Amino acid sequence: MEKKVLIISYYFPPIGGAGTMRVLKFMKYLPSFNWEPFVLTVKSPYSYMKDNSIEKEIKNNKNIFYTSALLLGNFFRRFFKYKPKININNNKKVGLLKTIFEIFKRIFIFFKNIFYTLFFCPDEYIGWIPFAVTKGMKIIKEKEIDIIFTSGPPNSVHLIGLLLKKITGKKWVIDCRDLWNQYCLNYNPYNIRIKSKIDEYMERAVVINSDRIIVVSDTMKNQLLERFPYIKNEKFTVITNGYDPSDFENIVPFTYKKKFVIIHYGTLFRWRKPDNFFKALKNVIYKNVDFRDDILVVFMGIIHENTLKYVDSLGLNSYLEIINYKPYYESLQYLKGANIFLLIPGELTFNKNMLTAKLFDYIGARKPILALIVDGALKDLIEKYSLGIAVYNDNIDEIENAIYKFYLDFKLKKDTYNPKDCSAFERKFITKRLSELLDDVKKNN
Repeated sequence: MEKKVLIISYYFPPIGGAGTMRVLKFMKYLPSFNWEPFVLTVKSPYSYMKDNSIEKEIKNNKNIFYTSALLLGNFFRRFFKYKPKININNNKKVGLLKTIFEIFKRIFIFFKNIFYTLFFCPDEYIGWIPFAVTKGMKIIKEKEIDIIFTSGPPNSVHLIGLLLKKITGKKWVIDCRDLWNQYCLNYNPYNIRIKSKIDEYMERAVVINSDRIIVVSDTMKNQLLERFPYIKNEKFTVITNGYDPSDFENIVPFTYKKKFVIIHYGTLFRWRKPDNFFKALKNVIYKNVDFRDDILVVFMGIIHENTLKYVDSLGLNSYLEIINYKPYYESLQYLKGANIFLLIPGELTFNKNMLTAKLFDYIGARKPILALIVDGALKDLIEKYSLGIAVYNDNIDEIENAIYKFYLDFKLKKDTYNPKDCSAFERKFITKRLSELLDDVKKNN
């Protein structure tokens, strides 16, 4: 193949998760459109989302290059042996031990915030930049790369792309799965002005110097156009996340013993504000004896400890099952065995642009979605394609009614799920759109 693209991504097997799957599927299907992908990633990356099952997709692939990285954030985590909470029992600490634990946790968070503020700009992956730039220069020269493609977050990946463009003169496309400032509180929790200014300068340099910008929703594109009105609309291309029908072939659904199962897949951050869902759930349980016996809510992944405490305070522990992070193909078994998929994107400003990757796995698993939304891209897509019920997160009555409607369909064995054609979100079709963008960039080189 004459056309070659260097994809730079921190998220790549053996790391699992949405960012990894997006890059992995681009890599899988780009050769179908006469683009040879090369991947530059990190050797031995830290992540609690290890997924050895997807490594088969890259077995014996000689176009993948790994570099070392100085990732101090990983050292920080391991030194303090800090891990996110993953089950209810982690909160069962009493008396003096609980007090000591809470004090230590507060001290840990304080020093962690100071450390991140002082040393990580734009993020904790800044220590990968010199290694990746050095290796990237070599790959670009030896493999005669046409285009550099960076997929972030982390934002440091885009700084790698910026430096490689300046050094080599190659065209550069950035893939924004999230907005640059979407997780600013992680690295500037005390909102120090000079740190914010440095971060804004970096973002502006990336946006201005990139040749094309890919975003995952129209709403995200509009937000960036508002922030950078001097950037032409034509520079942006919307390429959503997607699903691969081949991933769902031969998937054997997990059996939940005839329960009515509502499942949430992925990390449930506290800022997603799931409290109203649990309030509505408690109301339905209180009003309906049959529902009380049938319901099971499954959270597969990380759930914030404050949410666990809230569930406990409502007396809902017996209706909740938490499953640790599972390899991708195993997680699809749980999705296929559930009755309803739960989406809680949250109410922060940036949530309006989010078309979370789990949405497309839900589409691929072909079950109705209960989405607790704000106005924005997610609401529009669910309604446009008849993917389920979208209700406002602050309306407990509507959430309650939606839960009970889905339950009645379950009891009556009614299959009311009839979505419109979603083939536009298949990974191969999405990669075709990426190849067309790359063709256009190369043509104008």
